Amino acid sequence: MKRLVNGVEVDLSPEEEAEVLAERAAELAEIGKVKLVSMAQARKALIQSSISIASVDAALAGITDPMERELAQTDWEYASDVRRESDLVNNIANAFELSENEVDDLFTLAAGL
Repeated sequence: MKRLVNGVEVDLSPEEEAEVLAERAAELAEIGKVKLVSMAQARKALIQSSISIASVDAALAGITDPMERELAQTDWEYASDVRRESDLVNNIANAFELSENEVDDLFTLAAGL
């Protein structure tokens, strides 16, 4: 594999080539992930995954920082969409000890609803 450096093609070492291929694979994996769903889709996916709306309400109410709690509750109650990388998703994932893959699976499920 070659790379352009200052307009000149140079050969990559096996280690550099492996690194480039790993970066490309990671980029391609990200392309297929669902990043945005409606709040209705998100709530339905949670319910279908045996995470009740009441348990999410309780988890958000348990956030100790008052401002963070109110911001999370506002997003949960009034946002029309849910972004994969949002604080709300991170709070819910932490509360239910969901892995990155489990959150991705929830978004994939939600997108199909």
